[in-house]
Amino acid sequence: MNPLPESPALAVLAGGKGSRLGGVLKAGLNYQGTPLLARLLSEVWEVSAGSGEATVVVGDAVVLRPLLSGLPGAEAVRWAREDPPFSGPVAALAAALPHLGPGFVLLLASDQPAAAEGVRALLQAAPGPDGVLLQDSEGRDQFLLGLYRVAALRRAVAQVIASGNSSQRLGAVIARLELARVLAPGRSAEDIDEWADAAQWGIEKGQ
Repeated sequence: MNPLPESPALAVLAGGKGSRLGGVLKAGLNYQGTPLLARLLSEVWEVSAGSGEATVVVGDAVVLRPLLSGLPGAEAVRWAREDPPFSGPVAALAAALPHLGPGFVLLLASDQPAAAEGVRALLQAAPGPDGVLLQDSEGRDQFLLGLYRVAALRRAVAQVIASGNSSQRLGAVIARLELARVLAPGRSAEDIDEWADAAQWGIEKGQ
């Protein structure tokens, strides 16, 4: 049962360079015949009862929008870009925040094949004052598998940027929040950083 009063928004960070994949666009990796970004949005919308109008994707819209061709709800996705491009996840999160209303937001990355399973666990958990995130089996926080209060994220991002180093890791933002934590189910904490990771999912190079 979802303890939230309404369905959360969704923010997906998809602006990375894919350096360890030789510059291949992670969001376009072909997973079971579908670009990874399109599959993630479809499955997470289904689990969270969300829709495109409550979703923002951070990355190069010119490159990423075609990946969503034919996906119901794709026309309502909002697009944002970190400034400058490729300046890191804190800048990407900062770019997403103006597109979000009050309430909660699911914060994910585009390279998580089993994110929907993790989202289900987040929605069933009792959040802390600022939200809830998943931890992997080794106790590591998964910052990009979290359900966060938007107002808390805005405050924390502003504090990190005011510190003069917006290129810090996302952990600098998350450390300022009061969160509950839940064990990530199954393979939901896995992402695709290298081709060895992709091979474990049977993922091929896409667009």
